[in-house]
Amino acid sequence: MKKWKLADVKESSSTGNFEALFTIDNEDNGRSYVLYTDNSLSEEGYVNVYASFFDAEKGTEELYPLETEEEWKMMEEILSEVEKGMEEGLEEEEMDESDFTKVD
Repeated sequence: MKKWKLADVKESSSTGNFEALFTIDNEDNGRSYVLYTDNSLSEEGYVNVYASFFDAEKGTEELYPLETEEEWKMMEEILSEVEKGMEEGLEEEEMDESDFTKVD
């Protein structure tokens, strides 16, 4: 089973193809987020996962770095919930919105 670790894309030297894992719309701040990976491994053996926000209304593919500690915390909590679900034997396809904790 994959173990994921949230990494800062600014510190990564990765370029090329990335795989989108999840997109999240936050109604409170009006931003859309994406968690994605290049499937590289951290020194601890975790799959590196990166987070950015994008403007879904414009329909562009441009990604922007997270700006606040609250955004980082929200992404870490979502990633933790996904890992927890996977450990409990849920397949990704079986997961839905009710499997996630609401983050304010």
